[in-house]
Amino acid sequence: MVKKLSEMLEHMPEWMEFMTESMEQAHRLIETMPEIMENLPQIMAESLKNLSLSMTESVENVARDMTEFVSSWKRLLKDIESKINSAEQ
Repeated sequence: MVKKLSEMLEHMPEWMEFMTESMEQAHRLIETMPEIMENLPQIMAESLKNLSLSMTESVENVARDMTEFVSSWKRLLKDIESKINSAEQ
């Protein structure tokens, strides 16, 4: 039991340092909270705008890829049809 207490006391300075750092970080967060809340609408608007642009770009990319895919299939089908016609003649 004494050994356990001794071990705990050995680590006490580390724990105290950790707790102090944690409290300082929490204090800094609390200090910046009003600024964060004030800027939140602008941050949210910019995030939504970026999301919208990203989604639009993704849809455009999918549309382009599908168009290319369909064009490739049409070329392939024409090639097959041409080979069939050549074989029949």
